Amino acid sequence: MKESASRKLSKMIEKWRIRRKNQGHFVVYTKEGKRHTLPLKYLNHPIFRVLLEMAEEEYGLTVDGPLRVPCDKHFFDYIISIIAKDPPQDVENALLSAITCRGGASSALSVFDPSSSHNDQGGAQHHQAMLLSSCG
Repeated sequence: MKESASRKLSKMIEKWRIRRKNQGHFVVYTKEGKRHTLPLKYLNHPIFRVLLEMAEEEYGLTVDGPLRVPCDKHFFDYIISIIAKDPPQDVENALLSAITCRGGASSALSVFDPSSSHNDQGGAQHHQAMLLSSCG
């Protein structure tokens, strides 16, 4: 019987948790190779789980190698900053929509610059509008 993708993902996450020498954290690499050390609690966040599913589609299921996500470093930094702030549901939904639309995470950068100073103005509606516009 074929194992579901979410069950495989759960098993993979559990193996990473057991193996981590630095308990409480795990390491992720962006597609350019930038290393991020993140809290284990991020593994259960819905946004991060979508990134892991995208990584499995892009790179296959790797248990022994490094965990890579198919995002460039700027967009991944932005995603992590959103997760760290425990966003309102509408911002979380907008981000999930942006990263799952055709073209994935890299398309969001064509209209969104996370280093831009105007990104903090307007709150959730601004984030939602910017992220959803990337799916167009």
